[in-house]
Amino acid sequence: MQHVVSSLRRIEGDFASRRVTAGQVSISIESSIVNTFSPAAPAATFVSMNKLDNKDVNISKGDNKEVNISKGDNSGIDTSERDNNKVDISKSDNSDVDFDPAAIGDRLADVYDGWYSSPVQGAAEIAATVDFLHARAGAGPALELGVGTGRIAVPLAARGVPVVGIDISPRMLDRMATKPGGRDVRAVVGDFAEVAASGGPFGLVYVVFNTFFGLRSQDAQVRCFVNVAAALRPGGLFVMEAGVPAPTRTDRDHHVQVDDVAGDTIRLSLSLREPISQQLRISHIVIEPHQTTNYPVELRYAWPSELDLMSRIAGLRLAERYSGWAGEPFTSSSPNHISVWRKPES
Repeated sequence: MQHVVSSLRRIEGDFASRRVTAGQVSISIESSIVNTFSPAAPAATFVSMNKLDNKDVNISKGDNKEVNISKGDNSGIDTSERDNNKVDISKSDNSDVDFDPAAIGDRLADVYDGWYSSPVQGAAEIAATVDFLHARAGAGPALELGVGTGRIAVPLAARGVPVVGIDISPRMLDRMATKPGGRDVRAVVGDFAEVAASGGPFGLVYVVFNTFFGLRSQDAQVRCFVNVAAALRPGGLFVMEAGVPAPTRTDRDHHVQVDDVAGDTIRLSLSLREPISQQLRISHIVIEPHQTTNYPVELRYAWPSELDLMSRIAGLRLAERYSGWAGEPFTSSSPNHISVWRKPES
């Protein structure tokens, strides 16, 4: 546990700069945006950062696989290289970062269910989600965008709804196929923005758990709405679960959240928000006794009002909006939303 304590003691600082510069990253800790963009994640512990003797966290260039956080002096965290297992987050311009969603999905496949499908909270959240979707699927068929390991699609199919799932990560789909009932979901490898899945027209298309924000440009998000509308039958529904951006609850656009502490292992989420482009770059960092692994994620967030405009461009209309799967009212303080858009009958 000492390695975890040593790391946490050095992850202290409320840095004045929010820019990521060559070889360095400035981080501050706050709960709102990581928590907002993880609507089904377990409750987390949050750490507050103070100054680290005017030093930033120094992260050396690597190949986007891992970052080794070694002990440093009181001036900060020294992150040394690890034989082809390093992380490069030295770029402040997202256009310069080589980000492969399929490769990232493949890496996350082995840990995803363990992180987001806990026996208690995860099971309750999944049951509520499946109940909501089942009530709106009718006779189906249903299409899930970014189906992943089938966390929702498999139990929905078990309720008698024919389900097609599309995902860009073959390994995610392989994991789904190993689950009981996983092969009952017809899996399609592809970019879900294109909604290129046969079996329609669909009575229900859905995307959950902020997956829609994995489309990292406004053009891609609008294109997805248009393609969803084309894939729906008249009267069909498009359901989305997403976080509500909350910039007023953030601290200069960078955040660190402690997601889990178990023995000698700790899992952190570090995020950097770019408000102009609405980009959110997150690194899920797992610190273990002999290695530290980075799982990067990049998102483009959008407010419900922007999503409503996208739906209108696609010819859909908002039919329902809630703050949770149990139908809780959506208010100005809701951190998440469940939105339902309908395709007109004619």
